[in-house]
Amino acid sequence: MQVFQPWLLIADDDQRFRETIQNLLEEEGYRTVTAADGEEAVRIVATREVHIVLLDFHMPKLTGLDALKLVRQVRGLLPCILMSAALDANLIEQARQQAVFEILRKPFSARQLSSVVRSALEQSYRFLPKRI
Repeated sequence: MQVFQPWLLIADDDQRFRETIQNLLEEEGYRTVTAADGEEAVRIVATREVHIVLLDFHMPKLTGLDALKLVRQVRGLLPCILMSAALDANLIEQARQQAVFEILRKPFSARQLSSVVRSALEQSYRFLPKRI
């Protein structure tokens, strides 16, 4: 029996935040890959297996929303979770139009992050991660 070990892409221009999220998710047993901007995130999605993408809204080169639109062109309905400390109704509506899985308002707790990732895996892949 082959075990499903999902890959999560974390894209955020804040290196410390990106590494914190990476450490939290790896402690839960997920495999992760990181990107420092939206362009790098789209390149990764186009060239390797990724099961969930976490995108910061405000990044250089491509915003999280712009990257989300390109991810949709490359990988259809790959579950994408957007993260931002500065949300407004317009950004939220644009993200919803791109079928974003969830929007997390920064700062969020490790429990919130874990719950959203687990939910995305359950709904998108019928995968039930072990609960800690």
